Amino acid sequence: MTVDATQWHSWAVQWQPDGIVGYVDGEPWFETSANIPITPMHLAMQLDNFGGDISAGGRLQVDWVRQYA
Repeated sequence: MTVDATQWHSWAVQWQPDGIVGYVDGEPWFETSANIPITPMHLAMQLDNFGGDISAGGRLQVDWVRQYA
């Protein structure tokens, strides 16, 4: 999936005991059933570089966050 990181997007992660699915704008972005944590996790937001040009720096803007139990 190609994501234009200069635009606003909705990101989500669904964590279940048998797998984790990541979504961008409601579409699956990644999925794994390997190494699923069995201990409680917490919300964390960070800015990662997936191989792009970061010579001009980076910026993460967050409009809102919601965590569901």
